[in-house]
Amino acid sequence: MAHVVQKLGLFISVLLLQSQPGHAQSDGGDAFEFFQEEAKVTTASRRAQTINEIPMAVDIITKEEIKASGATTLWDLMRFRVGMDVLDGRSADGNRGIVSVRGFPQSFAANLQVLVDGRSVYSAHDDGVAWDQLPIPLQDIDRIEIIRGPNAALYGTGAALGVINILTKKPDGQAALAMDQRVGNRDFLQSYEAVDAAIGKVLAHVSYAYRTQEGNPQASTGREANDFLNKQTFNVRTETALPNHTNLSLFAGGTWSNIGLPITQGGRGDLNHHFEMLKIAHEFSEESTIEISGSRKDDENHYTPFASNIPVQIRDLQYDADILHHLAWWDQRLNTTYGLSYRHVESQSLQQFPGDHSPSAEFYRGYVQQTYRPLKRLTLQGAAALESTTLSGLQPSYQMSSIFALVPEQTLRMSYSVSHTVHDLFPLFAQFPNPPTVLQGNPNLPPYKVTSYEVGYHGDYADRHLSFDTSLFYTQINHFHTLVPVAVTYNPFLLTLQFQDYDKAIARGIESEVKYHFTSARWVYLNYTYESITDIAGDAGLRTQNTPAHKLNFGGATDLGGGFSASTNMGYKSRYLITNESIGTAAVHAYWRLDARLAYLWPWYKDAELYVAGQNLLQAQHLEFTDGLAVPRTYQGGISIKFGAVR
Repeated sequence: MAHVVQKLGLFISVLLLQSQPGHAQSDGGDAFEFFQEEAKVTTASRRAQTINEIPMAVDIITKEEIKASGATTLWDLMRFRVGMDVLDGRSADGNRGIVSVRGFPQSFAANLQVLVDGRSVYSAHDDGVAWDQLPIPLQDIDRIEIIRGPNAALYGTGAALGVINILTKKPDGQAALAMDQRVGNRDFLQSYEAVDAAIGKVLAHVSYAYRTQEGNPQASTGREANDFLNKQTFNVRTETALPNHTNLSLFAGGTWSNIGLPITQGGRGDLNHHFEMLKIAHEFSEESTIEISGSRKDDENHYTPFASNIPVQIRDLQYDADILHHLAWWDQRLNTTYGLSYRHVESQSLQQFPGDHSPSAEFYRGYVQQTYRPLKRLTLQGAAALESTTLSGLQPSYQMSSIFALVPEQTLRMSYSVSHTVHDLFPLFAQFPNPPTVLQGNPNLPPYKVTSYEVGYHGDYADRHLSFDTSLFYTQINHFHTLVPVAVTYNPFLLTLQFQDYDKAIARGIESEVKYHFTSARWVYLNYTYESITDIAGDAGLRTQNTPAHKLNFGGATDLGGGFSASTNMGYKSRYLITNESIGTAAVHAYWRLDARLAYLWPWYKDAELYVAGQNLLQAQHLEFTDGLAVPRTYQGGISIKFGAVR
């Protein structure tokens, strides 16, 4: 490990040298614009705010950081972020990524709302998100906003622990063609093509991506598991400026995947997803704007589950409609955001829901958020929502918070919130024979109730080049469900497991991060997270001990000169247990992970770049989840080239 520390020291020394004025000027004059843009966050209050105006912990992943990461998956973009738990793991239906905020990592992490351009991708079938099925090429992402802490008052069920909003790039109307081709070990191939164009007043961006790779190795034998992936992604986004300060946005896309299921012998799955969304935004004045959106998503999964030869077919449908109005008044001392939303979800499966093969639910929600600045340095904020569902009646959520400016660009924040997450359809209505077990839903499961307390500090220094943020939180979650044996039969042997209200847990933690941006393309960072989770039932691996107590990440990006640039991300996780109710429990030893990227810009054509990247470079493989698969060392090389306007 000594040689790793020495290389890190040399890397930081180069960065510090480049912070001198001569080096800063060599990057162009975009530094000020970058810091102004990075400070704006829309997810926290559903309107543009600076980080110092937000009473929650916020993290922003910029397009520069996405490119420099060398990541090949969406969840790897969040692996080294403060307060995040990211694992490579496989459940019975092939969900390949596990992402959670402030603990409780599972195949489908409940209480974390995930949005794409404001559209919910939270599963109507399971409590969580199928990350690898999101139709988002990494090259299409402009930024990712991560809100750690409750925001259910504005975003409804599923947002009790946090919100992740993935924002794609807006087309600018300049004709352009972009390509990114990458190959690597383990039969990895990734291809991306995109076109930007303008047709009259319609600005359009269209992209297509293809990816294939072999499976991860089995941790016990090192042999390749039945875990291959073939995936295609198609995306369209258009922007149209209409008269009278009105903008029309159209989003559409899909993902078509063929995967191997590692916990079945020779099993395969076909997972298809497509979506459509229409959004209209109108500006009455600088103080008053309205946004209306409607979306639809359709998921079709065909696979063979664990320990069964019975093929399963599932189709999940979700329809959303939302209207939001923002109003600033009394010389900006009062800001009001309020709206109404509607959601219809439906899951169709003869195998999982043999009685009523198509259970459904409807959600109606009204919400309001009010910000008041009684003093120049003090801002108070409150939010409340009432959500009525056909599953569990009326559920309230509310938040109260305050922000005190100690000095300009240094703020102290405090918040208290109560949120509810209504269960999705499988744990409520399933009647799924999966020999030698039968999984039985329970329509009487109460919603999760999440109560959270938080204090934090954010400070910007050195003309906003240096930032420091820390949070201390205490969260209690009631009404965790788990599978409990309720009946047994013989000849043949079948054990019936039913979802029951079983447990409650408390999570405590501290998150701290320091980051220095020399320019938009050069930075260093260091973050640390401590979390402790206890529960009444003492379910080690399912809730307690399943979150690493200590997580440390550091790294950065630099210009090496001569057209070369480099970036590194290194992370440490302490030992933890992890349990999947369908697979079992595994003890994961503490490990370090190093990801790195080296790139070269062609001197005769600055819009062409050659690069090599690698993940998990410190070791051949390590275990992260209970599926028995190891995360291997991987590396790739590729070329990125653009013709026309630069995005």
